[in-house]
Amino acid sequence: MNATLERVAQFLDKENVLYHGAPNGQAIGAHLALTNLGVALVFETDTDNTVFTLTAQVPVIIPADRRAAVAEFLMRVNSNLRLGRFVLEYEPGGVFLRLDRETASVEPTDELLGRWLVLACATVDGFFPALMSVTFARMNPSQAVEQGEAAYAALFGKQPSNGDERN
Repeated sequence: MNATLERVAQFLDKENVLYHGAPNGQAIGAHLALTNLGVALVFETDTDNTVFTLTAQVPVIIPADRRAAVAEFLMRVNSNLRLGRFVLEYEPGGVFLRLDRETASVEPTDELLGRWLVLACATVDGFFPALMSVTFARMNPSQAVEQGEAAYAALFGKQPSNGDERN
């Protein structure tokens, strides 16, 4: 395991988060129960240990007939995110939030790892009900963004801010 992932493992140990390492030593996986969903997290680095990635996997496969609407919803959400982005794997329909950071210039301290973890979890948790509304209730993607922003803001006890303070 490289130094960045060793640092992540130490952080997760301190936070009492159970995790497992990938056999190749370049990833750590964990599962967390959030307010609206259970999320699979993957912490990984590239082979040169220059880019650190935190991925939060949504545990729902988007039906093929709803992928265009979900893609529009995620594009609208992503336009307001400063850190991270939602990704739709068009085939097979998986959705995840991805945060990438260069590790050459940024030391992954406990404070920074905690911030990234909270940010990833809050973003996925806050927007999950709206994502499900687009997927299964056929809500209009632009209306769902408003729903998601309100739910995201509620997690932090704030009023929606048109994206100014979001992650």
